[in-house]
Amino acid sequence: MTLRERLLQLNETVTGHRLLRGGVHYGGATLLKLPRVDELNEIARAFHELVDLARANNIVMDRFTGTGVLSAEQAARSACSASSLERRRSTTTLG
Repeated sequence: MTLRERLLQLNETVTGHRLLRGGVHYGGATLLKLPRVDELNEIARAFHELVDLARANNIVMDRFTGTGVLSAEQAARSACSASSLERRRSTTTLG
């Protein structure tokens, strides 16, 4: 089963809909059931494996490098908060 399919199935288990329709809404979320820790750990392992594969691929890295970088002015116009920008800057590393 693909990582995408695992995530879709997890969405359905937790919110009742594979695409989270009605599960996430303004002011909160509707949770039917919490995911199992072992299931989350397996998804995390598969995700990290996928990230490692992508980072090892020069074509992928060339495509992603510099993509999605916002100047402070662009971030302000897009209503990005400083805390989210700082958090992203401190946790995002490529290469």
